[in-house]
Amino acid sequence: MRDTILCQEPFLTKLSLLLVVAVLGGVESAYAQDNGIKLSAGAGVSYLGNFVNQYSTYQGNIQQITDNSTSFGLNGFVDVTPYFTLNFGLRFAVGQLNETGTFAGQDLPNEPYSANISISQFEIGGEAKYPLRVNSIFSWAPKIGLDYVAYWGGSGYGAVNLDSSDMEKEYSPLYLTLGTDLDFNITEHWFIRVPLDIGFGLNAELSSTYYAPNSYSNSSSIGLRAGLEVGYTL
Repeated sequence: MRDTILCQEPFLTKLSLLLVVAVLGGVESAYAQDNGIKLSAGAGVSYLGNFVNQYSTYQGNIQQITDNSTSFGLNGFVDVTPYFTLNFGLRFAVGQLNETGTFAGQDLPNEPYSANISISQFEIGGEAKYPLRVNSIFSWAPKIGLDYVAYWGGSGYGAVNLDSSDMEKEYSPLYLTLGTDLDFNITEHWFIRVPLDIGFGLNAELSSTYYAPNSYSNSSSIGLRAGLEVGYTL
């Protein structure tokens, strides 16, 4: 019995290698059909959840302020090549802003806090990606990029002034984004794209005035995005 198993091992190894080669060959064959540079463009809508945390200290005690808000976007994109995409659009943060604050583990006065807001933003970004064809209908592309969402104007926010430089900066995140594009071919030229992204804010720190009389400790800004877009390949 042991000799039989030993004889089967080289065969199983060869079979595994053949399967790997067959899969890789299938992927290569799929890419071979996509010869040349193809330009694609499209538009759609997206949903972005923004989560901002600000930490500061005073006499050894930690203060934490957390702001959560959402926005709706009208977006466009251009695939300059299959490996690079430009994004642009307008965003509208309409609805509730939810804020919580603690100091030394205790709720701050007037916290938690909610307010109606109406904010407009524009955005622009770029992503490098690597498309992987699964079959003739579906492909997905892991990606990395930068996305800038800039505050344009707004109202609301209760006692907090939206026109202050700190609030404008909080609503103008520069994200390092990681994610994937899910593409579904409808015809030879038309396709549906579902972009899924997580963004890590690179400019979450606000001015020293915002934290006063505390001292700045650290901050974070996270954006979670999902969209639905229709594209056309030339």
